[in-house]
Amino acid sequence: MNSNIFLNTNFAEYIPISEQGKTFGCSVIKLSNKGFQSFEIENNNIKSETNNSLISNRWYVPIIDEYFHFYYVHEGEAFIKSFDYQGIIKKGTFILFQPNDKFEISPNLNKNYNEFQIIFNGEIPNRWVQNTKLFQTSYPISVDSDTVVKDFNKLVKISKATENNIQPLLASTLISNLTRYFFLSETSLHETTLGEDPFLKIKNYFTENLYKQFNIEDICDSMNMNYYQLRNYFLNITGMSPYQYLLDMKINKAKELLETTNYQIKEISYKLAFDSQYYFSRLFKKKTGYTPSQWKNKTKKYKNIGE
Repeated sequence: MNSNIFLNTNFAEYIPISEQGKTFGCSVIKLSNKGFQSFEIENNNIKSETNNSLISNRWYVPIIDEYFHFYYVHEGEAFIKSFDYQGIIKKGTFILFQPNDKFEISPNLNKNYNEFQIIFNGEIPNRWVQNTKLFQTSYPISVDSDTVVKDFNKLVKISKATENNIQPLLASTLISNLTRYFFLSETSLHETTLGEDPFLKIKNYFTENLYKQFNIEDICDSMNMNYYQLRNYFLNITGMSPYQYLLDMKINKAKELLETTNYQIKEISYKLAFDSQYYFSRLFKKKTGYTPSQWKNKTKKYKNIGE
């Protein structure tokens, strides 16, 4: 049995940047649509591959350049690795990388896959990164599939126009589309949290799962939020990312266990699902100014004085 991958979509168009486009402040540099169809060949018969448990090792070349990269998964899923995010982006999800971000994308080629990519740059999006929350993301955001496909086709249609100065129209259309995607994402957050305190709900979730490994996808699913919504909500409320907040909760629990139990440091590290005792001890020192052993001895000394 052999697994075979067929490239059934391979559209790419580079758009020249006119002088008017440079003056406008935003330029669309590339539009592309790439798709793979996966088959299993057995006894000379072609069957659709249904096993999607493996991620392909066919990594795209790691990318670092001066442009914004917009990726939208129209079908299937892909594994993303970047400075801010590592995980799966699924059908109906886009991710936006800023200039000079390093990232890699590997589609799951055990199932059909299709992606849209838009590369753009300019003074306007760079200014938005500096002054607003818009475009400040390299983690997945969900958006309606039909909407993105329709918007992408409109950009392609504009790019094929005979007029010389199409860049301003391309750029303004793209900016309008992205603004709408982020707005819909924020609106979705308010709709899913209406009538409840989302921070309390998330904090309770962390408390219930304090002894487990951090899994951002499980947290987002339980909150009915995407990572963009969850992270921005936490930054606004606490000034920290969800992961940093959870680490603080784990360290506070570790202090309690050191003070009230006879657990060894290794046991506490294991119970609180830290990757290693070394990482736990180093983080504890960073957060408290003491090593776990020093903290245990300090609290033991105070107890003896009290007695």
